[in-house]
Amino acid sequence: METEHVPEKARPSLEVSANKRSSSSAESPEAEHSIPSSENSSFDRAFKKVRTSDSTESLTGTFELLEPARSLCEVADPPFVLEFSELVKFMEDVVGESDVLTIAFNYTSDIVGLLDELHQIYTSLSHTSIRNRCLKVQRKLKKAYARHQTCSMESNNDPDTY
Repeated sequence: METEHVPEKARPSLEVSANKRSSSSAESPEAEHSIPSSENSSFDRAFKKVRTSDSTESLTGTFELLEPARSLCEVADPPFVLEFSELVKFMEDVVGESDVLTIAFNYTSDIVGLLDELHQIYTSLSHTSIRNRCLKVQRKLKKAYARHQTCSMESNNDPDTY
């Protein structure tokens, strides 16, 4: 197969772009790292996802964020473990806390019922931030309660305890 001669001006340029390497850079590994560090860092920053805070969450209290679940709490049969006002206070108390189980025991001894309540109200919540908070509390509470159950079972099975 015979190659056709292309005039110099008609050839595509071999400039290095962000998405493609030129044939000369493929041959020399040092060419890949030839971009100055100041240009490289600004290039990386251009593609990083910027996370913005949700201004409505910071301006809206927990009571208002949980408001869509209020009717569900009032008509639940059997009744939920926590009333709506207790649920609001509980959700405010657990924010940023690592020991959610101790806080939950301050409200109720029925942790499984509380987990079920959180699961049921989740579907009625409309704001993303309170939905995420609800899921996070559920996850932390499940994990802590499972650890608590395991520890209490081990202490009950220990023959040295009387």
